[in-house]
Amino acid sequence: MSSDKAKILDCGPDGTHVVIRRCPRKPGDLVGAAEAADILGVERTRISRYRRTGVMPDPVSELRATPVWHRRDVENLRNRRKREGR
Repeated sequence: MSSDKAKILDCGPDGTHVVIRRCPRKPGDLVGAAEAADILGVERTRISRYRRTGVMPDPVSELRATPVWHRRDVENLRNRRKREGR
């Protein structure tokens, strides 16, 4: 695991499956749908389509106004899509 702080978000019913996500170090490490669209170079409405079709990574949290992702996850998606020629 990297030096990022981590937190347990979920544990399976038998207690053996644990999901760990890194916690942001500073406020800019989290992005909403508008920022994610800017990073990906798409219209904000495209983010909803990406979520429905499983292109977007799972958000860290869902606020009333927007889902929230780690900036690094969205940047990794952008880089992967560029490598794939999309």
